[in-house]
Amino acid sequence: MKKGLALFLVIIFAAVAVGCGSRETANRENHTENSNWTPDTEYIVYFGLNDKITGEQIISTKEATDKILEIFDERGVGYTVLDAFGAYVEDGEAVSNETIVLSILMVTEEELEKAVSEAVDELHLASAMVTKSELTYRFYTTE
Repeated sequence: MKKGLALFLVIIFAAVAVGCGSRETANRENHTENSNWTPDTEYIVYFGLNDKITGEQIISTKEATDKILEIFDERGVGYTVLDAFGAYVEDGEAVSNETIVLSILMVTEEELEKAVSEAVDELHLASAMVTKSELTYRFYTTE
């Protein structure tokens, strides 16, 4: 299990570097010319795809992913997306679901909240879980 978690974290951090490489937010310097480590906040958003009323997945994972990415794109929020499968315990019962995971940097918390709330509403989900971590990153480019 620890090997799986370590691999998952390696994939996320590698994907974040690739997925966010072309994004630039107001009030940030040009990252492709920055040779220093840049502090930032990383948000990981978990969208479990079970419907909030039925508890079953109604929309396909592809349709849900397309809708979530459309919402984030329209709001100018960059992301790295991963398909996952998750489970949790509720009232003593294991509940599992297809899960879409987004890793997000270079966004304000307010921008993120608006995009996540819209996606939850549009997909008729009970909620989405967001984690927040402070980190530093650096882009490596060739001249």
